[in-house]
Amino acid sequence: MFPNLDLEMRKKGLKRKDLAILFGDRIPTVSERLNGKSELTIKEAISIRNTFFPDLEIDYLFKMWE
Repeated sequence: MFPNLDLEMRKKGLKRKDLAILFGDRIPTVSERLNGKSELTIKEAISIRNTFFPDLEIDYLFKMWE
């Protein structure tokens, strides 16, 4: 659902497990959020950006499929 986030995660070798650790969630829960099956909150998006991608714009990271 967020192709730029997926690309940047691959570049840094990050896995959904890393996001699950950040949120204190299970990997399937994080996957559901990133796949659009449940809602990713603004707070979570900001946390991902600030923790792993502080040099990138949030609009770029979370641009959805067109």
